[in-house]
Amino acid sequence: MINASDRSKAILLIDEAVTNGARKPVACKEIGLTERTYYRWVGLSKTTGDYIDRRQTAKRSEPSCYCYCSLSRS
Repeated sequence: MINASDRSKAILLIDEAVTNGARKPVACKEIGLTERTYYRWVGLSKTTGDYIDRRQTAKRSEPSCYCYCSLSRS
């Protein structure tokens, strides 16, 4: 995963390239990102104020469906 400071630098570099006349998809490709990833990171920054990936710390519930097939066929 890409850490928050690297995400921030990538966004700044892409924005700088676009300001200097580059097309956004080309600037993203040059860095190695998809344009979709760029927009996802920008949206994350707008909603949370930072670029921290919260998927690693998300609370997840137990699965609601378990397979009991092996228990009932004994």
